[in-house]
Amino acid sequence: MLLRASDAGFAAINDRILVLRFHPNGAIPMTAIVAYTPTEAADVGPAKDAFYEQLHDALTHTPAHHYILVMGDFNATTTAASSTTHPSVGRHACPTSHSPSSPFPPNSPLAAFRHKPSINDNGHRLLDLCSAHSLSITHSFFPNPPARAYTWYNRNRKDCNILDYILVRSSHLSSVHDAAPSPPYSSTSTSTL
Repeated sequence: MLLRASDAGFAAINDRILVLRFHPNGAIPMTAIVAYTPTEAADVGPAKDAFYEQLHDALTHTPAHHYILVMGDFNATTTAASSTTHPSVGRHACPTSHSPSSPFPPNSPLAAFRHKPSINDNGHRLLDLCSAHSLSITHSFFPNPPARAYTWYNRNRKDCNILDYILVRSSHLSSVHDAAPSPPYSSTSTSTL
């Protein structure tokens, strides 16, 4: 079920997509979409195709004058994409490394974690979605230290990556003053936004 442009409220499109529409007095109307993408281990075909079609429909049915905020666990790695090859990605997509093996300072409790810049199937799909709807990946436009950049840590393999994103219309990017996961690494959570 999709909300009409004039509606305020929320609609659960499915168990992975929630659309919230706000009409604050005197402010730009806003549509917030919360998404949880199937993982890379999920069926690459039908499940992901259906998810991205429904997310595309939700964005297509959002009025052009609305401020769009898309937030979620996209299970997407996009750090290999660069601002020179993709306009949705800023120059800070991949946090600066302190060494070839770890992005964290040697004295950090996170120093054992490694990041390998790459792009996965969900990353390609996310970038295609951004292109189709003129969205920008907000965190990639702001410099953040590695401890504030990564949203997923695998304690067994000591891998870290950025899987959670906040997207806005590229035309509204100037209204964003900072974007980073918060809080940083915690021993009880593997993904934070």
